[in-house]
Amino acid sequence: MHPGLGSLLLCAAVAVAAPAPSAAEYRNPLLPGDLADPTVIRHNGVYYLYATGDVDGDNGIRAYTSTNLLKWSRGPVVFQPGPPHVWAPDVWRDPNSGRFFLYYTVSETVGVADADGPLGPFTQRRKFHDAAIDAHLFRDDDGQLYLYYVQFPGFRLSVQRLRSPTELEGDPTVILQPESDWERKSGHVTEGPWMIKRGGRYYLLYSGSGANTPNYAVGYAVADHPLGPFRRAPHNPIIRRSATVFGPGHGCAIQDDAGRWWHIYHQKERDRVEWGRFIALDRLWFDQHGDLHGTATREVTISDVPTVHTTSLPEKRAFDPLVWVSEIPSDCPFERSTNLVGLEFSGQHSDYRFADTWYPSWAADGNLYSPWTDGPLFNEHSTSDAIAPDTNSYGGFRLVRGKATTGQAVLMGNDPLRLEVQSLGKVQADPHPYGGRYPCGSLVHHGIWYYGTYCLGPSGQTRFGGTHYNWPWLGPLVGFRVSRDLGRTWTETPHTPERPLFGESGQWGHPLKIGAPHFVDFGRDMEHSPDGKAYLVATGAELNDAKPRFENLSWITGDQVYLLRVSPSVETINDPKAYEFYGGQDADGAPRWTRDLDAARPLLEWNNRMGCVTATWVPGLRRFLMFVTDGGNTCARMHTYVLESELLTGPWRWVTYLKDFGEQAYFVNLPSKFISRDGLSGWLCYSGNFAPDWNGESLRNNPPGTRYGLVLQKIRWLRP
Repeated sequence: MHPGLGSLLLCAAVAVAAPAPSAAEYRNPLLPGDLADPTVIRHNGVYYLYATGDVDGDNGIRAYTSTNLLKWSRGPVVFQPGPPHVWAPDVWRDPNSGRFFLYYTVSETVGVADADGPLGPFTQRRKFHDAAIDAHLFRDDDGQLYLYYVQFPGFRLSVQRLRSPTELEGDPTVILQPESDWERKSGHVTEGPWMIKRGGRYYLLYSGSGANTPNYAVGYAVADHPLGPFRRAPHNPIIRRSATVFGPGHGCAIQDDAGRWWHIYHQKERDRVEWGRFIALDRLWFDQHGDLHGTATREVTISDVPTVHTTSLPEKRAFDPLVWVSEIPSDCPFERSTNLVGLEFSGQHSDYRFADTWYPSWAADGNLYSPWTDGPLFNEHSTSDAIAPDTNSYGGFRLVRGKATTGQAVLMGNDPLRLEVQSLGKVQADPHPYGGRYPCGSLVHHGIWYYGTYCLGPSGQTRFGGTHYNWPWLGPLVGFRVSRDLGRTWTETPHTPERPLFGESGQWGHPLKIGAPHFVDFGRDMEHSPDGKAYLVATGAELNDAKPRFENLSWITGDQVYLLRVSPSVETINDPKAYEFYGGQDADGAPRWTRDLDAARPLLEWNNRMGCVTATWVPGLRRFLMFVTDGGNTCARMHTYVLESELLTGPWRWVTYLKDFGEQAYFVNLPSKFISRDGLSGWLCYSGNFAPDWNGESLRNNPPGTRYGLVLQKIRWLRP
């Protein structure tokens, strides 16, 4: 909305202090000058922006053009009806006729004009309503048209069907009017409607409070139908003033070629009640719950820019991108990262419906080699438990020798969505005296594959106190089988579950330190190892636990993370004397290393909040990323959190906490092969939802694409 000519305040005085951003960056103001209420459309690869202002004050509408949403060229006047106070244009192209329609406000009257092309000139066709402003046209998927606008008195946001782009149908329905405190802070206002449809729900963006005040802000309301009823978002306003941003509001939303949403809107020049404004661009995003969020920036260089394809087709997406909003528990012992602040799922995922337990290692030949188990891989089938039901045996089951196996596979190709996956067979893996034996640390180095296994107990469905658990007790790392021909033949570890590599026992829930260890992913053939050694992270717990629980240390729950290292070779990998364990820090803060497992100290601790752990070195970020999954009671909703550090020995800082990720995602890791050069994008590997209905649970696949098997999700790390 624009009440009159206003003052022609220039942004140049504000903008000259900072250096110009590069082509891959931008900074608000996006368009300086006294401009407001923008709308943007895309036609034949060109973006067209229309706004209030820049035609003898506010006496017409001018077009601006861009090919990337960042650099804009001033175009012609496209609409100048004669009367003054021409505000809040909304331009829409009819896919049926190919004509362009401009829904305008002229002296507090809304109407429609049309033209042959986006640069006009637009000719008035019909007046719709007096005492009204801010018309916005929305076309639903079924082709039905709706006009949203504001009626006076009272700034009543209303909606009305259209029979055609120029014909209203029926009577208007009032859907919102100023009621919330933020909408009434500096004048009672609800205006500037803009509709987004996502996942069958209707998100109506709107602005509240006085448009000429710094308290102008943006909220949204949600409905299941374009006519409502609409429910205000409880976290409104989603975009508001800050120390440097004043009066952000009244804009449009547009998706880039990656499916990410962008908000093109206006801000006020100064922290005053006046009309000088400029055009700005910032992200909008949806979270894992379907809630909408936004931000407003000014004079800050932004490197996260819209994705616009000019020579190639956009990537196909299975769902629109979402940012998983972190829900960090209050007892988190880690400081927050200042380098990475969140995780976005890009909407692309694999569809490999195989078994689970995938930990790919990038070999020198360019392929990925991974263990797998508990399910089929084409004509091969593996199961890692040695349990058979037996009502006459203690606990209702008995152990069956020769039943448990673990598989191995090669993943060939460079496209995570089109990998050629081949089974390399399976190996018998007897777990006795435990109930199951599963894959863990897997490393291919100099053409030799080291494949670790660990034990679990007492059974895959253990009932205790009225609750079913999945393998609630973690057994020891048995050792590493070795292949010199990339998985075709194997030499079994000399160790056994009864006499494991490090001599630890997990019988009857006894805690251990080196639980289900995983090799740190240092890239192709371990090329980024700082010293040529292989490092492993493991989950563990201690006997004297302040908060013990039945499933205290399992395949997916724990209290601590331990760190160990070895120079990998056929001779050393199964030699306990060849390993060093992280032993804490000395007085100067330098890490201690010890060959005595009893002297090993936790790298990280968070009681009852840890579990399966993996780590990857990301060269583009110059950081390690660690993924820890807290598996709850082993078969309910699970939470994965991400930590980052410049050094493996810390300090580690939290990036994001993915509450209910999956909602039951496990074995989470980040294969280095698919990490982008700048480190900001990659493909998260995991399995999910093996027990969607245990103990009365009802789990859904979130993010979409989560399933039992091999899941690869494209992700993007968010900078501050």
